[in-house]
Amino acid sequence: MRNKRLFVVLEIGSHAACVRIRCLCLHSAIYAYKFLAESYIQTLSVTQCLPKLMVDWLLFQISHVLRETSLKFPNDILISPWSAWKIKHILRDKTLYVLCLLEFNANYRLVDFESTVQLSSHAVLLGENDESTNQNTQPELTATVTPLLSVYPSFAQLLTAE
Repeated sequence: MRNKRLFVVLEIGSHAACVRIRCLCLHSAIYAYKFLAESYIQTLSVTQCLPKLMVDWLLFQISHVLRETSLKFPNDILISPWSAWKIKHILRDKTLYVLCLLEFNANYRLVDFESTVQLSSHAVLLGENDESTNQNTQPELTATVTPLLSVYPSFAQLLTAE
């Protein structure tokens, strides 16, 4: 049953490892949603005591096309202790990446963002972490997704040869 559901997934990785975390379950088909983001994730944090991933992504919005309802990206996502350990090691690495994916039936697809800002043409964003970031929640490790170092175009922006 779980494979037949649609999930919003974050892939967090470095040069040596990656982890995929299911963040949100959607109750319809992929084409029934619009994804809006005027900026990308600001910070990622992980705690291991009560293992959770904390994501600061205020400007992410999911809109259902038919019902005109909207969802926000969750701030706290419960994860397994093993995932927390792996993410902690990825966040300690000097460079990391974060992808927003859709998962359905064990297949993954990059989220194509619509936006009023031209950031919508960027599907993969790379940055460097900054362990000196302080937060009130006292996570064990925090990484700030800094302004872009490298940008890869969204698949919608790629030209096809005829």
